[in-house]
Amino acid sequence: MVKRRNGRQEAIKWIVRNKSIKTQRALVDELRNAGYTCTQATASRDIADMGLRKLPEGVYVLAEDLHLQRMISEFVVGVEAINNLTVVKAQSGTAPGIGAAVDAAGIVDVVGSVAGIDTVLIISKDDEGAKNVVALVEKLRTVEKRKKRKSQADGEDEDGEELQEEGLVAEDGPEEEAPEEPAVEDDGAAPDLTPEEE
Repeated sequence: MVKRRNGRQEAIKWIVRNKSIKTQRALVDELRNAGYTCTQATASRDIADMGLRKLPEGVYVLAEDLHLQRMISEFVVGVEAINNLTVVKAQSGTAPGIGAAVDAAGIVDVVGSVAGIDTVLIISKDDEGAKNVVALVEKLRTVEKRKKRKSQADGEDEDGEELQEEGLVAEDGPEEEAPEEPAVEDDGAAPDLTPEEE
């Protein structure tokens, strides 16, 4: 039983790292495709046991990948697989931190990494492993892009400053209704009109 659970949780790690899983039902379906039959309640227990978290856009991520996600989404500018190697291009001076985050995440497809100033070379056992690493990096990179697009749509620039204050974006909250005028009894006399209303 424990062996089966451990195998299932290893499968969950792979699924969450390589696919965009947003619901427990989607996770159960992916587990079924991988040969594990389980209920949604079992998947829910596994999610709690493993400490899976949800990113702001609703995608599950492993707790140990949160630091990796922040590093990749903020500093990585490109990624490419060449045979069993993954070349990650980053902002100058950030590669060592990204390499350390990759190593700390314990990704099954990664044998090790070597970091320079703006490049991280990630070594996998085979070409398929390198493709999986690229898919993971691209998935984690898109999180920050989506957050930036959302913040801009919500009236914030990339630094989080409100554009609405500068009049660059219209506020799109619910329109406030004008307060009701107090009821006045109609005495039949014509109302006094201001020059603008005449």
